[in-house]
Amino acid sequence: MSAIPHEVAHLAGEDFFSAPVRTGASISPDGTRIAHLAPWRERLNVWVESGDSDEEARCVTTDDNRSVHTYHWTDDPRWLLYEQDGDGDENWHLYRVDLENPDAEAVDLTPFPGAKIIGFEPQVRRPGKAIGSLNRRKLTAFGLFELDTATGDRTMLAENPGQVVGWLCTPDGELYTHTRTVDGDIELARWEAGTGALCPVTTFDGADYPLGVQPFQLTPDGTGAWIGSNRDSDLTRLARLDLVTGEETPVDSHPFFDLDTRSTVSPSLPSPLIRDRRTGELLGVRYLGERQVIHPLDPRFGAVLEKLSDGDLSTLSSDVSGQRWVVAFTHDRDPGVTYYYDHSTGESRLLFRPMPRLEPETLAPMTPVTVLARDGLALPSYLTLPTGAEPAGLPLVLLVPLVHGGPWYRDGWGSTPWCGYWPRSAPYWPKPAPSHLAHERVHPLAFRALITPADTPFTAAQARHPPRRRGRVDKVAFEPRERSMAWSTREIAEIAGTTLRAVRHYHEVGLLEEPERRANGYKQYGVAHLIRVLRIKRLTDLGFSLSQIAAMGDLDDQPEEALRALDTELGATIERLRQARIELGLILRQAATTDLPSEFAQAAAEAQLSDVDRSFIVVMTRILGPQGLRAYSELLRSRPTYPLASKFAALPANADEQTRQDLAERTAPYVRALHAEHPGLRNAHADAPSGAHFAAQTIGKAIEDLYNSAQLDVLRRMQPLLHAAPDPPHPPARRASIDTA
Repeated sequence: MSAIPHEVAHLAGEDFFSAPVRTGASISPDGTRIAHLAPWRERLNVWVESGDSDEEARCVTTDDNRSVHTYHWTDDPRWLLYEQDGDGDENWHLYRVDLENPDAEAVDLTPFPGAKIIGFEPQVRRPGKAIGSLNRRKLTAFGLFELDTATGDRTMLAENPGQVVGWLCTPDGELYTHTRTVDGDIELARWEAGTGALCPVTTFDGADYPLGVQPFQLTPDGTGAWIGSNRDSDLTRLARLDLVTGEETPVDSHPFFDLDTRSTVSPSLPSPLIRDRRTGELLGVRYLGERQVIHPLDPRFGAVLEKLSDGDLSTLSSDVSGQRWVVAFTHDRDPGVTYYYDHSTGESRLLFRPMPRLEPETLAPMTPVTVLARDGLALPSYLTLPTGAEPAGLPLVLLVPLVHGGPWYRDGWGSTPWCGYWPRSAPYWPKPAPSHLAHERVHPLAFRALITPADTPFTAAQARHPPRRRGRVDKVAFEPRERSMAWSTREIAEIAGTTLRAVRHYHEVGLLEEPERRANGYKQYGVAHLIRVLRIKRLTDLGFSLSQIAAMGDLDDQPEEALRALDTELGATIERLRQARIELGLILRQAATTDLPSEFAQAAAEAQLSDVDRSFIVVMTRILGPQGLRAYSELLRSRPTYPLASKFAALPANADEQTRQDLAERTAPYVRALHAEHPGLRNAHADAPSGAHFAAQTIGKAIEDLYNSAQLDVLRRMQPLLHAAPDPPHPPARRASIDTA
């Protein structure tokens, strides 16, 4: 059978793959304003417009580097929050916009370098508050915090000890954790706020939940959680988990389909649970077959599902009264079409079409087709055929089920721009990630293609029982366009063997020129940038600081003078390290402390100094010169004994005057004899680097800090006794603290 004559509209690839003119709309809690994402300086940003008037929308975020993906209304109509990362590092920060002050800059509510926020969610029962997880303390451990959206104050509710992979916080402030056991299972436990102890509630088989239990959301009363359960079933259904007993109670299910949990992998897709904005109660549940199926659980919500579009319900939002709704639809020929719906009147109006240049009637429909696998398993698949022509000679590869991501995720029905393009040459095959289509502007396609059907009919019936051979595409015409090959920041860092942060720092300090950017805002590095990064890394590995490298100028010239200076510096460093090794060996052999110089270490260890004595000696070693240090070192080596040392050390602060005077009189002869045996002690301050006066002052302060009032009084009472006493016949004693008198 020959092809049916049909004039095919010629559409440019830019029309399919460029950024939407508007997308991601939602209504404010009070129902007066509608926000959406739209380009500003070629990046998607948040715009806000009135829900009741025709006034122009106002751009409220101004990020010209990367598109804004996610935003949040708050219960206060003044504040709007949005999430953004830094140059694609996926470290998401939370920013606040003041809608009443258009000139105010956005405020970073999580201003911690290298940290990211996940699981951010406003608190239905706590106005003005929201909770989220943040890895401020440790990058691999996300603690739970509460945010005051008006003030920006953050309150840490719990620090992650390391094993927690998820948190729940009830309206009453009770905390629950998800942790992975050593066997790979998932354990839900109650967190004891005072002690951090975990009290197990229930355990889920990790083999049944490879990405965790999804969904897992608290019920409004905080006594349970709605979970996606496949306990004793091959299908994932909705159940209520009691947080005290761990028991599951069925809530809703579909006889053939699983809950639509794809939002676990693709956050841009809607949650399987549709909830009331004001109360948090369930309105409906999503399931995924060949197309979406929604079970309304609230009778009033059933009316909202009236056919505004023949597409599948995508994102939706309402005001807190549940009267005003903004609803977007997934559609194969009219992607993202969005309506405003008034529940009180039943009236609706079209808000916008994200891709207005693509007329639905000119696009090919996507037909759900179930393919039977060899083992009899039914695989949901999707077939797109040229419009206005009999299907013939088409490649069966088009029918391969879209199961990206593994068993917990698959693609669904809807607009897929590249289905109509089938070039022969691999370099011109576009591979943008699906999530980018709605958020990032990408390069225009490198080709324009048109598939011409052949003469062999091909029907949906054949698709259900396909032969074991591929079909073919008879004709594919394409026009090559300019191609651009470049590395991203992450790629050039990996090739150079450095880090993403290092490359960005080279830009900040002026060592590396900023490369050109693609239309989607990403940097594109070339060979010259790679060579520059490699040279910087080579010099830093040799020991040059970045400031020294900057002073060299052009790294193409051999910096001989700088290299010779570095060689001299490295020689000195090697000598310092050699001396350090010698000293380290002495410390290890003598089992000495590391706070004393080597010349004191052995003597101090053998003298068995008390903590007070050792602390005093440490101070002395920092303020005395070589002469004074030698005198004290000789004193320690001689190891004289002092019979009254233990009495002085044990003297209480409240000792009576007679006891102090007696101890001073009995100690003075020993100290005087000690000075006679070691005359260098009298002039120990003479060669102090900071002067004798400073050394004397410092020693005096150390003595006052180390000894109690009674001991200090004994030292003061000894001073006139030392000058009045006759020369002793022999040196009898040691006591480092009293020797200084």
